[in-house]
Amino acid sequence: MPLDVIITTDRIRRDPVGRDLVEHLQQSAERLQIDDAVLYYDFLTYADYETAVHKPDSLLLSRRYGVFAVGIVRAGDRLEPLTNRSGSSAAFLSAVF
Repeated sequence: MPLDVIITTDRIRRDPVGRDLVEHLQQSAERLQIDDAVLYYDFLTYADYETAVHKPDSLLLSRRYGVFAVGIVRAGDRLEPLTNRSGSSAAFLSAVF
């Protein structure tokens, strides 16, 4: 069974790194044992109690490995600890869990 990929916006057309990530995971799904997983791209927005919106760039849900929220870092982006990044994958996961 192939990796199920859900893309609900056209943002991926303007995101070559995101496209590369999706393509790599699709091509490597069997080897990585994620062929029964679901990959969401630019989807699953969550608003916390203070109505702050959190959304990871990609979210992989796997029965074998669990939940992986992915924030894509591009060349030139400043690297900060995940706990300092507002709107990041870490903020999304801390709000959900």
